[in-house]
Amino acid sequence: MTSLSQFRYFNYMAEPIFEKVFHFLRENNLLVGRHRILVAVSGGPDSCFLLHFFLWLRKQENIRLRVAYIHHHLRPEADRELTFVRKMAEKAGVPFSFRHIYLKRGNSLENQARLARYHALADIARRTKCQTIATGHTLDDQAETVLMKILRGCGLAGLRGIHPYAPGLPDCPISVIRPLLTLTKEEILKYLEQNSLPFL
Repeated sequence: MTSLSQFRYFNYMAEPIFEKVFHFLRENNLLVGRHRILVAVSGGPDSCFLLHFFLWLRKQENIRLRVAYIHHHLRPEADRELTFVRKMAEKAGVPFSFRHIYLKRGNSLENQARLARYHALADIARRTKCQTIATGHTLDDQAETVLMKILRGCGLAGLRGIHPYAPGLPDCPISVIRPLLTLTKEEILKYLEQNSLPFL
């Protein structure tokens, strides 16, 4: 992890890891008709890399970006994350939005947080005229999702992982794209650390 004071954007030319994600986008038609993208950034390595990728892509394609952070009020470090992501967006020259959401404590808190997060992101996207929401799910998340379904006794019919594109989710009428499903977390961490790019 590096300090935000070291945060910088350099010439992103000829980055093989970005090219890999770009080819995944094209193969799955994730950008067709979508030129205004809301990038969900939590401050973690995956979502920070996602923003760097789109900043690189913005130089190649006609796209407009907005960064969004959702504050769940579940962890004490969330205030720090909100500040970090806001400053990251400002330094990148990208408009920033955030939402506070408050959840009822219970057994389904994780699922409740996920649905509330997508609902908040969809509201931001709708109000700012973004056509799609981009999230930082990786191959590691994909494998974890499938494993959890196996452990829960899911049959073959329900054994589906995370899809690169979702036209709409519960409480989220805006489409969602997941460009990083072609990368592992190890690849992302290696890139960020080699280039001294900050994350939390």
